[in-house]
Amino acid sequence: MFADLPQLVPQKICLSCQGCGRFKDARSVWRPKVAPGELEDNEHKNDLTWALGADGYLKTIKVQDQNRCAFLNLETNKCGVYSGRPLECRLYPFLLTRSPSEKNGRVTVSVHLSCLYVQQSRYSAEFEKYTDALKAYLSGEERARFLRNNPVLAGDYSEYRDEIEELFTLEPA
Repeated sequence: MFADLPQLVPQKICLSCQGCGRFKDARSVWRPKVAPGELEDNEHKNDLTWALGADGYLKTIKVQDQNRCAFLNLETNKCGVYSGRPLECRLYPFLLTRSPSEKNGRVTVSVHLSCLYVQQSRYSAEFEKYTDALKAYLSGEERARFLRNNPVLAGDYSEYRDEIEELFTLEPA
């Protein structure tokens, strides 16, 4: 359903970054979440199911002093399930956020300010154009229904308020 979501960050920049898919804590809130609806018709359904923890997050693998996503190849910096990667990975550096007091309330699309590309382009016309297109994309009837039916995808990042910026609210479909 989200295979046609365009990527903001150029591939060359993504592959040279050492941020995504690496976590200090094995239970980090930054690990990708996978909604049950994402597994339907996914070519990597078996792999994703294997790596899915009971908490709805992808499991990590401990490598020296950090944890990495079970699908991140550290040599190539590539994802082993890229074509079937979760929505949360497709969206990054954008995040679906919700405050803990709004469990069934408004979902906000925020941006992770730690992303180097965001730091370089946050106030560019390209960024603004992409943000407008992303809002229209996520507000489409089928995608809005999917997001409404999979509220687990909107995370509580309130502990990291200094690292994210709210961009727009998704209206209930």
